[in-house]
Amino acid sequence: KYFCSKPADIAKSENLKCGFIMRCPYMRHPLKKIIPLLPYLAIAGYFIYLQWGAGFADPDSFYHAGISKLMGQGQIALKQFQWFTFNNFNGRFVDHQFLYHLLLAPFTLFMSPLLATKAVAVILAVLFFVVFGWILKQTGVRNHLIYIFILLTTSPFIFRLNLAKAGSLALILLFLGTYALWHRKNTLLFFTTFLYVWTHAGWMSMGVVYFTWILARVLTKDIPLPSLSGKNILSMSTKCIRTLRANRTLWAIIGGMLFGIVFNPYFPNNLKFYWQQAIQIGLVNYQSVVRVGNEWYPFPIAKLFTGLIGIWVLCALALAAFVFLCLRTQQNELQPHTRALAIKLLHITILAGLWFTLTLKSARYVEYLAPSALIAGAFLMEMSLQLGVWTYLKKYMQPHRTMYRACACVLII
Repeated sequence: KYFCSKPADIAKSENLKCGFIMRCPYMRHPLKKIIPLLPYLAIAGYFIYLQWGAGFADPDSFYHAGISKLMGQGQIALKQFQWFTFNNFNGRFVDHQFLYHLLLAPFTLFMSPLLATKAVAVILAVLFFVVFGWILKQTGVRNHLIYIFILLTTSPFIFRLNLAKAGSLALILLFLGTYALWHRKNTLLFFTTFLYVWTHAGWMSMGVVYFTWILARVLTKDIPLPSLSGKNILSMSTKCIRTLRANRTLWAIIGGMLFGIVFNPYFPNNLKFYWQQAIQIGLVNYQSVVRVGNEWYPFPIAKLFTGLIGIWVLCALALAAFVFLCLRTQQNELQPHTRALAIKLLHITILAGLWFTLTLKSARYVEYLAPSALIAGAFLMEMSLQLGVWTYLKKYMQPHRTMYRACACVLII
């Protein structure tokens, strides 16, 4: 009565019980704007709770806080790092997480560096979930909040995301770049690749994302391949070269990488550093020769399956639904939007397989594995729903619905 201009008219509405507040002219717009933000406000509160306290889960956070403090005092690009007394980076220091420290620096102007590091960790963690949910919505996945909840309950991933380091920012840029690749947004792809080089030493991952995307398109025949024979090998090679020259997506990634490397405060010293950090430490990994950080040691396979149990269950359910659909129906040709989703599904599945292999070697890659595997499961479930699996399931389970309800109650108990 007090909020509605015409309570008598609204009282006559058949949707009074469920839609009173949303139909109120004074309450309609504020609620519509606030309600979608509530899950992310809850996520922010969760990460504030995790960051509450005087310590850090990783000692590298003190280094990041110190670098950002020096930047806030005017030393934007440090070339000498005198604290590395017994290290070969003393005379030619390279800040490979330059963009992350640049974001931290303004916060150190009005709060302590340690508190600023915690605050930025919370902001970036929430921003990653915003980007994650936004990508799911943009690709047509329904009920994206369910998948966000599953990712929130994945403890190894949350531990990595909660670290006051550049990993969360690198994840945001990597998945934004993947989205730009899927939708051919070359300008966004160029800038995300460029910023990724300034954020993380693993910027070569963007190249891996591109070539696995090409592989997925070839396997799904989205890119037709000519038949191989002695006569047309030369013509096929010429055609491939012309295609690569005209491929703006490829040049957006290459250009972003080159600009990030060359237009860098630490060029050319960063070239040798990238070789040491990405190849010698990241891929070769001398863990059997010298003592390295815990994140570079293998992730125990048993803990990997128990820690990511929610994601594996989702993938198993999605796979079971898809297999059931394939056995019960005959799909001659997919709709264009379903076919596009299938190509993205194959791409993210290949990526998840690569991250899984790397996680078995170094535990730090679990921060890439968890969201990639979850997106793969979400895409497979969405594709099954688009093909009508729910209709066939209800039709199949209708004669035995009492038995299935009893089994569900037993499982819940």
